[in-house]
Amino acid sequence: MVKKALVLTAFTAGYVLGAKAGKERYEQIRSLFLKVKDNPTVQEKAHEAAHFAHDQGVALAEAVVHKVTPEPGIEQTGDLRPHGATAATAPGVDPFAVRI
Repeated sequence: MVKKALVLTAFTAGYVLGAKAGKERYEQIRSLFLKVKDNPTVQEKAHEAAHFAHDQGVALAEAVVHKVTPEPGIEQTGDLRPHGATAATAPGVDPFAVRI
């Protein structure tokens, strides 16, 4: 019984000391993060990255629309399945659905 109490006491002391050290390290990391986040140079680069990502997204959307828009003079048959596709592989049909 004394051995269990000693182990429990050691575990509790380690936990409390570790939690205190963990909180101090957390506060240290948090403080550093806030300094970096509020740095004007970092803010400027973040805005530049956001604008770049937006511009690339718009360009990608335009490229996709250009690819999927049919060219004038190409007849559309209405059947968009690839050659050899069956009704089970048609869009909206679950080929793995169990039919009873």
